Amino acid sequence: MNNLITLGKIVRPHGVKGDVKVILSLNDLSFLNKTDVVYINNQPYTIQNVKQVSDGIALKLEGINSMNDAENYRNKDVCVERKYLPQLEENEFYAEDLIGCTLYFENNKEVGKIFDIQNYGATDILVIKDGTEEYLCPFLNNLIVDADLTNKKIVINKKAFLEVVDYED
Repeated sequence: MNNLITLGKIVRPHGVKGDVKVILSLNDLSFLNKTDVVYINNQPYTIQNVKQVSDGIALKLEGINSMNDAENYRNKDVCVERKYLPQLEENEFYAEDLIGCTLYFENNKEVGKIFDIQNYGATDILVIKDGTEEYLCPFLNNLIVDADLTNKKIVINKKAFLEVVDYED
């Protein structure tokens, strides 16, 4: 499993002193009490300050000292080491753990692989590829029947999947 987990995406500079605004993909920010390091492009950055702002957080990171510096980080993912994150509840997953998993219906018929996970506000969307076909599936509570992340195999509820995806069985 990937050691770094995406906590959000830098959407723009915040102010003129190099802060960056991050839209969060994690709800629990308790990890900030355990570490002061985040990663961008696998490079560590020390957090000098963090503050809540509308729909996200503003981070002041060491080495990013101006609005122009901050602009270079637009659309970059901000990650944190997995060991600092809280334990997940049952049927909770980090996107990084799902990408690359093969989906199967309960009858063991392969559906495709999770290629990406996107979010447009309401819910996460699984981007599933099967050869030349691509399917977009909302990540619903009743979708996953069983997940074996070690073997990258996820069994999904066929009925729930077919209700939201135009899929030819």
